[in-house]
Amino acid sequence: MSMYIRRFITNIMHLSFSLPVRYNKVIFMIYTVCMLLTSLIPMKYPKSASPFWAKMDPSLQNLLHIPMFIVFVFICSQTCKDVSWCKNRMPLVILGAAIFFSVAMEGLQIAVPGRYPSSADIFLNIFGSAMGCLFLFIIKNKQKSGKKLNRKDTFNE
Repeated sequence: MSMYIRRFITNIMHLSFSLPVRYNKVIFMIYTVCMLLTSLIPMKYPKSASPFWAKMDPSLQNLLHIPMFIVFVFICSQTCKDVSWCKNRMPLVILGAAIFFSVAMEGLQIAVPGRYPSSADIFLNIFGSAMGCLFLFIIKNKQKSGKKLNRKDTFNE
């Protein structure tokens, strides 16, 4: 299982750092809208007509917040590269955006049938963002030291 998670994160890192600059803001907006829409899907369904996400174990649903926000950090970091005031404060801006977005998503869930705000969701979102920032820090240090980023270097396999 951990091999698949490592491969997933490595692929996201390579994808995130190879996006064309002109698409960064568009990709960021599309991703945040998709995150918002998926968090606002109503969860009250009759047992017979329940879609697969309503049948998912709530613990698994909660754990999916972590990779969702790791990806959010990578996309947000690429967008911050284009904004002058954001470059020097990137980790703080990203964590601030993640906290704001987490609280806003949880607040909006009050109005959705079958959904409720949860402090655990906010914590997992912030934890995923912190992990994403840690991965970014590791990648930036490898790039500064002049090492080429590859799959073996990323996780010391």
